[in-house]
Amino acid sequence: MNKVIIELRVISKSSRRIIPRINKMSSPIPSGYAVGGGAGTAPSSRSSSPAKPAQRTDYIIPVPGDFTGCSEAKMLKNMYDAITELDLWSWLHSFTPKEKEGFMWSPASEIGLIGRHPKVDSDGHSGASFAWCMRHMEVIAKNGWQHYYYEFIVPKIATKNA
Repeated sequence: MNKVIIELRVISKSSRRIIPRINKMSSPIPSGYAVGGGAGTAPSSRSSSPAKPAQRTDYIIPVPGDFTGCSEAKMLKNMYDAITELDLWSWLHSFTPKEKEGFMWSPASEIGLIGRHPKVDSDGHSGASFAWCMRHMEVIAKNGWQHYYYEFIVPKIATKNA
């Protein structure tokens, strides 16, 4: 497993939280994030309260697609691998399902390809679990692995270790 040690911090513009950032990124800072000066640094002049300090800053970011720490890791990993094998990440990055359809009812052929992929099919998804996994993949496609990891996996790890 490739590992990168976290050295910097990032302030989330939307949630006003400080989130650790890896030192050497293969992609730019995820959308909605700006480099901050550390714990207690005010995220912007619009906010009157300082940002909350992060609980830990020493998490090691696993390679993209490693959902270790998540109880649904197998389903998410299988869908991640299917999208990678089908080369659909750029499509998913630009695709937004219609409001009343979502991923469950969308007629997009790419969604059918993902759902029929042997790895995804082996999970025996209901419509709801398939749509839930697709929403997670959408976050990765649109915001990057690092953003997803800190928004979804780190909180689960922190809860387990609390």
